[in-house]
Amino acid sequence: MRIFNSRAAIIKNIISIMSIVFCFAYIFLIWNEIPARVPGHFDAAGNITSWSEKGTVWLLPLIMLALFVLMTAAGKFPSMMNTGVKITEENKERLYPILKGMADTIKLIICLMFTVISISIAAASALPVWFLAVSVAAVLGSTAVYCIILRKAR
Repeated sequence: MRIFNSRAAIIKNIISIMSIVFCFAYIFLIWNEIPARVPGHFDAAGNITSWSEKGTVWLLPLIMLALFVLMTAAGKFPSMMNTGVKITEENKERLYPILKGMADTIKLIICLMFTVISISIAAASALPVWFLAVSVAAVLGSTAVYCIILRKAR
């Protein structure tokens, strides 16, 4: 079954791709200003708890790109997702687009989170205090909303 992209899915994917491109371009353009030591780890409050070498700034954009590809594949094959809802021939027409929407939403949230972290690492600065709470709320909140939508659509 082919799942077509909705307008919302297209917008989410465009923003995700722009986020990935921005990270790579940002690091490339400010490479000479990035200090020799950059944050390697942050605590829950966003404070820097360890330092790494400059080259590690490329890790998060690369991981973000890999996650984007994996989440895109998951959106193309929603039958592989563990939904908690039994998918049948009768309901897959309703459930697959919802699952793809969930994958696209989580993909967008992950890309935006990794962008904020990458910028903080490149600037050798702490993460914003609100970052962890907003990130967790965005991931869990969107997952909960999509789970409710899935339950109603089954």
